[in-house]
Amino acid sequence: MSRYRQMRPANRLAEPLLAALAVTAIGLSAGCGGGDGTTSAAGARGSAGDTGDSGVASIVGSAGPDVSPSPQVERPLIRPDTSAEEQERLMNLWLQCFEDNGVSEMDRKMKADTPQVRQVAEDCAPLEPERLWQRSLRLDPEYPDKLLAWAECLQDRGVDAFVDGDFLSLADGLPAGTEVEECEAEAFSGG
Repeated sequence: MSRYRQMRPANRLAEPLLAALAVTAIGLSAGCGGGDGTTSAAGARGSAGDTGDSGVASIVGSAGPDVSPSPQVERPLIRPDTSAEEQERLMNLWLQCFEDNGVSEMDRKMKADTPQVRQVAEDCAPLEPERLWQRSLRLDPEYPDKLLAWAECLQDRGVDAFVDGDFLSLADGLPAGTEVEECEAEAFSGG
């Protein structure tokens, strides 16, 4: 048995789920308007302004706002087999987005809490590269199990690794070999 215990990620994974459930509940309750129970040729019950027998107007059909949760942003993925040149190219595209929006590298680091830099960071977020574990942290409810598997894989290879909250920690720093990348690929992509 591993000497490291599995840690659950912070509530940041639960918050989007709760928001999506709230939006769905609101959408379902908004769709419970009146109507006479008849179905039009388009298949919608009632119509805009139809009062039916209840005397309550309802709006039915696709005229309302889309209440489905928005899809997650697909950021560039740095896989374990991504070349150093490709990683650098992806990082440069992301950093160039800041420059193109008037935020220098120094401003990005030193003024990160200002409204302008926060807005540019949000606008450039879809270009920010991420590793397998980072994508899993953002999107995968099985992230804690995969993080634990990553740490155990490294332990099996003699690396003093452990789970520290939502992150992997290496007691002795990065090893000289490719164990970290190999175990990341094994834990997060089944490879």
